[in-house]
Amino acid sequence: MTYSAGLNALATVWIASSFKAEHREAVEWLNRVTNQEANFFALEVACLKIDESLPAADFNVVAGPSSWPPTQVDTMTPRAKLWLEFWTAFNEYLEACCPQIKSRKAVRDSWCSFRSGIPNLSLVVEFPKGGYLYAELYSFGGHKDLFSKLEENKARIVAVLGEDVGFFNRKDRQYSSVWVRREADPSDRERWPELFDWLKPRLLKLRALEPLVNEAKAALPGSSS
Repeated sequence: MTYSAGLNALATVWIASSFKAEHREAVEWLNRVTNQEANFFALEVACLKIDESLPAADFNVVAGPSSWPPTQVDTMTPRAKLWLEFWTAFNEYLEACCPQIKSRKAVRDSWCSFRSGIPNLSLVVEFPKGGYLYAELYSFGGHKDLFSKLEENKARIVAVLGEDVGFFNRKDRQYSSVWVRREADPSDRERWPELFDWLKPRLLKLRALEPLVNEAKAALPGSSS
């Protein structure tokens, strides 16, 4: 970032062997909040060797601007194709049935983020290991105290969502979230509409937590409110 600023760069590329969800979210956030001329990319690099050839680097774009050219489906793994098709279908569902939540470019990962309308927080939908589907109000780092305050108000959050909620706010992790979940198998395509119908009201209710988020922010030490 320092070199990019000094060179007035229009493209910044972060290369690593792997990226956690919060790091990809940070790159996507940079692409959302900066002007269209500045682009940020996260590239995973691996070493490939075919037969007796010399080792070669293989790069995979895991996060970038929404205007970046579409992913080449022919080179994807079956799992990556499944994720791309799921998020594409979910985006189409949102555009038709829930315009309040802006669709995002489909990704080939097990999670996807959406704008929450709440400053510094995102909506995240993900399929972590274990056979569950999560809908989350999510923060990438720097908001541990805020989520601690939110957890103190769990009963009020449950009243808004109409069901029990969980919190992830470990001090040794950069991200925090408040979440709801259900059992789900993303490979069962016939049940995708059921999953979409489950997600829609929960994402809207997570957005509706904004007054409680603002109240929690105002209660933090040093708040000017």
